[in-house]
Amino acid sequence: MKFGFKKTQGNEKHLNSKTNISTGNAPPGIAKDNPLSKMGRKNIVKKLFGKKGKGDRSLENERPHQTRAHSADLSDAAKPPKPSVGRVAGAGAPINGIQNGSRNSVEAPIQVKGGFEIPVSREKKVKKETTKDELRSSTNMLHTANVTVPSSPVSILKSNKPIGTNNGQSSATRKTMRRETSDKQAKSYAAVPVIEVTTLPRGGISMDTQGVGRIQFGIPPETIKDSMSMGLGVPSVYVVPVERFCREMGPALGVNLAEFEFPAYFNFFVQRKRCTLIVDSDDAERNIRRVFSETLLGPAAFRRTDGEGVSYMEEDFDPDFPREAIPDFQKELKHFRIMPNGEELVLETLLKFCHFEVPGDGLERNLGVPPTKFVKGSSSNSVKSQDDYEECKPVKQENANCDEDEECGETASVNVEDAMQDLENDVMKKTWTFAQAKSMGDVATVFPTDATPEQIAARTTKRVEIFKMPGGTEYILHDIDENNTIVGKARFSGHVRVSESLCIDGFGGQSVIDVAKDDEEWDNSEDEEEMISSPKTAIPRSVLPPTFHPPSFGVTVLGNSHGFDKSGSVSGYVLWINGRGVMIDPPPYSSATLEREGIRPRTIVGIILTHCHADHDAGAFQKVLTGSPVVVITTPTIYNSFIRKYAALSALSPALLRHSHRHKPAIIGAPLRFQGATFHFTYTLHTIPCVGFRVDWRGRSMVFTGDHMNIPSEIDKLQGKGVLSKARADDLRNLPLQETDLLLHEAGAPPIHTPLTELLKLPQRVKDR
Repeated sequence: MKFGFKKTQGNEKHLNSKTNISTGNAPPGIAKDNPLSKMGRKNIVKKLFGKKGKGDRSLENERPHQTRAHSADLSDAAKPPKPSVGRVAGAGAPINGIQNGSRNSVEAPIQVKGGFEIPVSREKKVKKETTKDELRSSTNMLHTANVTVPSSPVSILKSNKPIGTNNGQSSATRKTMRRETSDKQAKSYAAVPVIEVTTLPRGGISMDTQGVGRIQFGIPPETIKDSMSMGLGVPSVYVVPVERFCREMGPALGVNLAEFEFPAYFNFFVQRKRCTLIVDSDDAERNIRRVFSETLLGPAAFRRTDGEGVSYMEEDFDPDFPREAIPDFQKELKHFRIMPNGEELVLETLLKFCHFEVPGDGLERNLGVPPTKFVKGSSSNSVKSQDDYEECKPVKQENANCDEDEECGETASVNVEDAMQDLENDVMKKTWTFAQAKSMGDVATVFPTDATPEQIAARTTKRVEIFKMPGGTEYILHDIDENNTIVGKARFSGHVRVSESLCIDGFGGQSVIDVAKDDEEWDNSEDEEEMISSPKTAIPRSVLPPTFHPPSFGVTVLGNSHGFDKSGSVSGYVLWINGRGVMIDPPPYSSATLEREGIRPRTIVGIILTHCHADHDAGAFQKVLTGSPVVVITTPTIYNSFIRKYAALSALSPALLRHSHRHKPAIIGAPLRFQGATFHFTYTLHTIPCVGFRVDWRGRSMVFTGDHMNIPSEIDKLQGKGVLSKARADDLRNLPLQETDLLLHEAGAPPIHTPLTELLKLPQRVKDR
């Protein structure tokens, strides 16, 4: 096949001034002596042989998206005047033997951004297939021009670097180099030590990193007590799971897996730190903010400063209740929000949010990388020198009840919980490579609190990168040093497993730590006789005749500690009236614990909710979702806070939550009759609305204060400042002094609780009760 150019007149000078190839000077941005890149050759060849790409299509179809983009840029460029007699910029001779005179060819100049053109011929009428040799010949013809065509026409405008050059490397060579680089990176990543993952007894895991210290995934109730009991240190960074409360049927149903209140309180009041919550979405942050605003600051109606706020809710009080004794919640709650430095406590004082992001071009370049040469001993003591990222082959699960020569049928029983755990283990056996983690996972980056903005921007400080894999079913953590090198890695499931054997810590002599150890020994046990004799295989006490006979009037103590005490459960009680139980601020797992003690679920008919802090309402939410329907007794203000809080946490509608139980309003100043007893409720002095009560039954009585700052000297100061009216202050002073058979008075850390030293100052007749 012959190629050639038509003779044209003029403008050789114009062309010479643009390309100047004959003088050896290349135009700006174009290499002088480098051969054409593959992409450049493809596009030139495409112009040579027509839009349809006649001839060998393998080059054109190799990366069609780039070919189309380049061709579009070429077609849009302005065409200069036609060159003359088939010569390139006055080269003085036909290019590579291309002769003039082909009657089926027409001139088709190509314009490249950057300022040069090459006139080429295009087939017009004759549809003749071009052989590979001819295609190769035409490509070699262009090599003699010493012109480099960029693979990306846009990038040539931004940089003077010859982007299209490959330094003489073939495609196979480049692929081999990329493969070798990838293999080296994979081997280097495999050598990174694995961070030790500690499973917590109440659920969740904890990992120690060099970058930001301990990080915890999953936040079940009283989780900080696990860290304190195990000597791990309470973390300040928490990954909030996608599922924020347990939906599995059983004792753990309704357990809050994002109970961040006490981790935040402990970090702020004890460790003087701010708690970081890593969340998966903006919606998760909004819900957590809604919850924490309700529990930390109180109902929004008492915090408004636009003139629309109120001091109290009229529906909480009987019309005959003295107006001067009604609490002014705007003043009282604001008093507790003022910190010692005079600033007002806000949500951002305790919490900081971190989000998962999709790695873009800018973010992906700043991610940590495996070490080029891993040095043993460079990691902290918290990492193990073992690799669990190796490829794992599927393990065939054999039926333990079948002999080797016996064919197993399909009638074998399957434990659902074990099957789910096996499925989760199979998923965890799959290997995520370093490249997959970067390309498939959303990443959240946590920096140390002492890092400066400049260090954060330049990524010259320690940090931790956490990748949430698709669906949130799995996470990969990278511990990164100041040199942007990964020095530790961890991989963990996105499912927070809560043991079905959990109970109230300390109740009946049982310890949460001991229960967790028993579960671990059970899971790892291979002794058949030991498994048969284990308490887990014994007949549940709930199906045995009851051994506990409720009294006509009395109290069972479920827990008598507080949220920061690692040795016991938070406070909670069961008030017995005529053989039926009314839970008072039940701790988590109360229902399951009572059932194991032989107390039927239907024996519990009501819950008294004093306020909406996590150590008082977590068990109440769990109870309303499980077992028989119950009556929730509290004021309308506290009840509405409870519904708003757990609707946000559980993603259940408020209407659905209200249908799961019955609310019996406790009205201040009006007696409430329930199960044959009479209750009198009153508001105590606390950071959010909280109630105490007196209950009378057939001449016997009990007083329960709830959380209450009963410090007489402080009450006097608040009265002097106008925060408390005289009638309100007198009501608070007289609460523990009334005549009763039993007084249950709370004690805790001031200034929001009553210190034990103040209780010791009470009259002896009161202390005797």
